[in-house]
Amino acid sequence: MFASKRLTEEDVKVFEEKVVAANQSMGDRSERIAEVYDEEEQSMVLQGASAIEDLLQKKVPETIQLLRDAGCKFWMLTGDKFSTALQIATSCNLKSANNDSLFVIESVGTMEVGDQILSHLETLNAREKSRRNSNDGDADEELSDVSIILRGATLETCLHAHK
Repeated sequence: MFASKRLTEEDVKVFEEKVVAANQSMGDRSERIAEVYDEEEQSMVLQGASAIEDLLQKKVPETIQLLRDAGCKFWMLTGDKFSTALQIATSCNLKSANNDSLFVIESVGTMEVGDQILSHLETLNAREKSRRNSNDGDADEELSDVSIILRGATLETCLHAHK
């Protein structure tokens, strides 16, 4: 959505002074800045709304599924919100819709990341062992459909620890 509001030179000067004062505050700086902007954004006239939809190119899901079936592994790196990234990964077959092997790792400390990875590996190993003992399906098939999501600064932690 976008809106507008006519401002005089004096309005702009007062707004700039409020922003500078909010930026210089010692406590709750972010809240003070947000308050200044919220105050200025009152009484605006709605001009319109816009949305962007990124559509997958034709046959992307089918092509990715063929490659996955051939044993190819995929990585997806995105700055999207978690829910959006998950939707995209599912719609283009990077992650199957019925995948119950989805693991989320969200931590900044190297030890915590390592602990979470080990915990997820133990879960996968227990599933594989259980399936082999019950002779119910092909263990390799499910383990080929594992999704790991590194949230926030976790990827940076992993890459830094790997150096």
